[in-house]
Amino acid sequence: MTPTTAPARLAAVAAAQHGLFTCDQAHRAGFSPFQVRRRLRTGQWRRLLGPVLAPAGVRPGPRLRDAAGLLALGGAVLAGPSAARRHGITVPDRSTCLLVPRADRRTLRGVRLLREDLPPAEVTRIGGVPLTGRARTVFDCLRLLPDGAARALLDEAFGAGWLTPDRLAGYLHRFTGRHGAARLARLARAAGPHPPDR
Repeated sequence: MTPTTAPARLAAVAAAQHGLFTCDQAHRAGFSPFQVRRRLRTGQWRRLLGPVLAPAGVRPGPRLRDAAGLLALGGAVLAGPSAARRHGITVPDRSTCLLVPRADRRTLRGVRLLREDLPPAEVTRIGGVPLTGRARTVFDCLRLLPDGAARALLDEAFGAGWLTPDRLAGYLHRFTGRHGAARLARLARAAGPHPPDR
């Protein structure tokens, strides 16, 4: 590779990743460690999240940070508020939330990580992006949102059929004994029987 081909190679990689790339990908494209550091120092590139970089001028909104999180932690899936954004569910939390296997001990500053061994049936893809299914997304948002927002979401989810009382009960059973279980049970009791509107 030559200095003139490195930018084109990296641009091709970034084009499939919302314009983002990692330090390792820059190196594999032909940029030396010195060239990467210089571009970061001069502001030509910026560090978006962990090892994920972006060209100058990129405005990092929640969806771009979600994409950066997935790129930084291969094998993760969007969860909670991040998955809600992809499903078109409005929640007040703009943070990036990823779900990784329970044994995965990686961390990523600025990202909320849920450690779960998720059944394959609870993972879906939207536009090629891996994320939790709609019902599981609602449940994880209930875990993370403050009470008022969680109650509003639960009411909306029951009404729209995104989550049923039986499905919620199943999640609560799996969550028994874990931190926050009592709060979730209280929210479910407060919602009461509420079959989906049709």
